Amino acid sequence: MESAKILICEDEFIIAYDLSNLLKAEGYDVVGSVDNGLDAVRIANEKKPDLILMDINLGTGMNGIEAASIIRESADIPLIFITAYSNRAVFDQAKSVLPNAYLVKPFTEQNLVAAIEMALYNFEHQKKVNSVEEQMERHKPAQNDYLIKNYFLIKTGNKLNTISFTDVQYLEAEGSYTEIYTDQMKFIISRNLQNILKLLPKESFIRTHRSFAVNSHYIDNIKEFSITIGNKSIPCSRSYRENLKQIKRGFY
Repeated sequence: MESAKILICEDEFIIAYDLSNLLKAEGYDVVGSVDNGLDAVRIANEKKPDLILMDINLGTGMNGIEAASIIRESADIPLIFITAYSNRAVFDQAKSVLPNAYLVKPFTEQNLVAAIEMALYNFEHQKKVNSVEEQMERHKPAQNDYLIKNYFLIKTGNKLNTISFTDVQYLEAEGSYTEIYTDQMKFIISRNLQNILKLLPKESFIRTHRSFAVNSHYIDNIKEFSITIGNKSIPCSRSYRENLKQIKRGFY
């Protein structure tokens, strides 16, 4: 596994030196150690670290909170503030940047490593959650979809999509919704698979599993317990064995 890249921004040389050695000993890749906010912004843009350790009090020039705010405007990077100040005013100001952790000096090696690992883990986890939510929103089932003769009419966003039954390769049940797959696209319709199959031509669409139905015209291969359409392997359960025999008679 690739080591996490960490940028250190600390204006006290001894502390920065100790932090760098400690992180390297723990297996992290220290991509830079700077003592001011301007260099922190520059290195963050150049090196794209996986995490930044940012001291709040950087002496002259911009402080760590200001530098972190600028970095966060252009890059979503996990950030841990390290500071000798534990008063409420500084803490409240730091919160505005939404740091992933806040460590008050002096802190132990164990606390530092724990904060880094937790920040990295939570960041990656949130990225996955955001990705799933984006996909769900993108494929959000339309509440005003329709079936008319030989076509699905499915609204996605402001667009009304017309999908011919002949373009549908297979359907997959997803609770009270059904996912409809063509060669290039996937749509979700707010009807369950059983109700949709009642409206589709029985000579073309055959149920192979409680969660799947296929358009027999797109079948590439048939095995004992599965059907292949393109790169998709679709299961065939025992309950629908007669349907599989029907497909085989038409396929061979």
